[in-house]
Amino acid sequence: MNKIAITDSKPRVFISKSLLSEEWALKIHGQTLDSLAERGGLSSEDVVINIDRLSIDHASSIDKFYAMNIVDKLARQSRV
Repeated sequence: MNKIAITDSKPRVFISKSLLSEEWALKIHGQTLDSLAERGGLSSEDVVINIDRLSIDHASSIDKFYAMNIVDKLARQSRV
């Protein structure tokens, strides 16, 4: 599957893996996007960390509403 689930979305939202950085997933999580997808997906905060290339230290400072807004925009792009 070329999409990854967002674990904290209700209802469950999927975004295209092509919108994310494989390199950053490996750097931050030590796993490929495929492995993360098989394990359930990413949180909305993890998506922001990935697309903005932030360190994991920024996770607690990411606003949940902001993160879900980004995920919603990416999900709409993934449907096209």
